[in-house]
Amino acid sequence: MASGAREVEEVTAICDSLIINLGTLEEAAVPAMVLAGKKAAGLGHPVILDPVGVGASGFRLKTALSILSQVPVTVIRGNGTEIRVLAGTGGPSCGIDAAFPDRTGPENWREKAKIAGILAKRYDCIVAMTGEMDLVTDGERICRIQNGHPWMTKMTGSGCMLNGLLGVWLGAMAAVCANMRPAFFITCQALSAHGIIGELAYEKAAAAGGNIGAFFQYFMDSGALLEDLDLETRSKIDWGFLEEETGPKDRARRQNFLWTRERLEKVLCLYGVTDRRFTGSPEEFFNQIEAAIKGGVTMIQLREKDMEFPEFLKEAIKIRKLTRDYGVPLIINDSLPVALACEADGLHIGQGDMAAKTARILLGRDKILGVTAKTVSQGKAAKEAGADYLGSGAVFGSNTKPDAKYMTYETLSAICRSVDLPVAAIGGIDGGNIEKLKGSGIAGAAVVSGVWGKRDVEKAARELKKKAEALKEKKQEREKI
Repeated sequence: MASGAREVEEVTAICDSLIINLGTLEEAAVPAMVLAGKKAAGLGHPVILDPVGVGASGFRLKTALSILSQVPVTVIRGNGTEIRVLAGTGGPSCGIDAAFPDRTGPENWREKAKIAGILAKRYDCIVAMTGEMDLVTDGERICRIQNGHPWMTKMTGSGCMLNGLLGVWLGAMAAVCANMRPAFFITCQALSAHGIIGELAYEKAAAAGGNIGAFFQYFMDSGALLEDLDLETRSKIDWGFLEEETGPKDRARRQNFLWTRERLEKVLCLYGVTDRRFTGSPEEFFNQIEAAIKGGVTMIQLREKDMEFPEFLKEAIKIRKLTRDYGVPLIINDSLPVALACEADGLHIGQGDMAAKTARILLGRDKILGVTAKTVSQGKAAKEAGADYLGSGAVFGSNTKPDAKYMTYETLSAICRSVDLPVAAIGGIDGGNIEKLKGSGIAGAAVVSGVWGKRDVEKAARELKKKAEALKEKKQEREKI
């Protein structure tokens, strides 16, 4: 709430995020906006710009463009007209025009997305275009959100509340994260949550026989009482790439990055999947991972099913530094926010986790996506969704997952033959049985107890690495024939 140049930097420094709102714009406040923006950006805090009525006057447009030229903004949040004006594709705006019909119509969302994408690329930020259908893009990815209720357009301050929600959610991420990679995902979730609050408020107001006044009260209450279950069951979010590509063309584009098929086959050779049941203190856990890498583990998957986000992220950042020092990729198991926030090399998901297509979009095209596949059809579906490799098992049962279903050698071989992706076998693999996988066509073995469950982790990894490499030699001989 600071707007004076003499104090704005001090106030900004004690906050986790900054919202620059042009709603009641005064010329004297503009220098303070720039000072606050630069301070927040310098601290690594998210900056949200709401260009209210940017097309209503030349002064507003000049101010918005001046701020954008000087401040690295995280999110530009405006209605369709405001975003079009900033992108240079729209006409005059009456100001707060969210309640007026959008001339392009919700069915022309791709046209809107392209306009928002122009703005996102120009300022290297996220653009959130709110309206009957909310659109969020970072210039590469696009998200359509269809949560909300028409009464929200009749409630003065709804947009400012959304700004506040965005500031809180992005600020909470910034408080535990050294980068803003998850900002796109968080922005989309925050907009969906805002719409869900409106839906819940309408239901409560209607049940009580109230109207807009009651709706406002219930909106505040619903926001305060919002639960994870509401977000899980009511979110209406569609994810996609701004420029859609599918099949071989899309895969070829991704392989312009580091993770070619050839390199993936190399790092899948001996794939270490962590399990805390085989370790003690955090220091011992860290030392075991380092020992495994020294012994020859070629990729690490950090799996923490029972750890809360802040603790998981703190651990992941520490392990990420270790794997970078040794030049070994780090994959995060089933936590997209942690994978993005710690800048891991990729994400692995199971059949009961996030949809593979959604994961591919949110990760972007330059990260590794692994998917568990227990059947040929699951493997083909994973490839179609954008997976880079498959994890298949349990080939010898599993000490870490007692309920895991045993996979036959024939099924494993069928997956390797039928799906044009490298496959890592998993499930009870150790030095005594790994050679039984000869001829299956796998790219490597994912090991848990076979490494972490041994007294000498480095020695166990070294012995397994030799046997895993021998399997790959057999595969190469067959391919030559």
